[in-house]
Amino acid sequence: MFTLAKLTQLASLGAAFATAQSSFGPTRPPAIPLAVRSPYLSTWQRAGSDGGNGGYLAGQWPSFWTGAVTGWTGLIRVDNTTYTFMGNPNPLPEVAKQTSAAYTSTRSIFGFDVGGKVSLEVIFLSPVTPNDLIAQSAPISYMAVNVKSTDGNQHD
Repeated sequence: MFTLAKLTQLASLGAAFATAQSSFGPTRPPAIPLAVRSPYLSTWQRAGSDGGNGGYLAGQWPSFWTGAVTGWTGLIRVDNTTYTFMGNPNPLPEVAKQTSAAYTSTRSIFGFDVGGKVSLEVIFLSPVTPNDLIAQSAPISYMAVNVKSTDGNQHD
């Protein structure tokens, strides 16, 4: 039988788990979510050993969960040189060096070094909130791109 003190401890433990946020950056999942709204509208970056490339955005096409290619390509031009940061266009321009990858239940964040000149951060956000049915029904995912000079110079 539970005492009042034991129930209080369990309630506080449950509250701590409910407010905790998880980040799984150091582990490699089978696939990293890029745009996920439903089983019928989703794009993933395969990362695991079963055909994935370790979670790197460049050099492999993002795909639907069945493996069908979705064909997203990300290119950035810095000082008249084009770099690929996502996808596998042919011919493949220079590839931006991916420096980080992290994900949570609603977002995936990738960091890049582009030619030693700028840093690039790409954030994929799929806002799934269980309490907002209107937001859940909208087939929307977001991609934000942040660019910052790392060598102190302005770039074209």
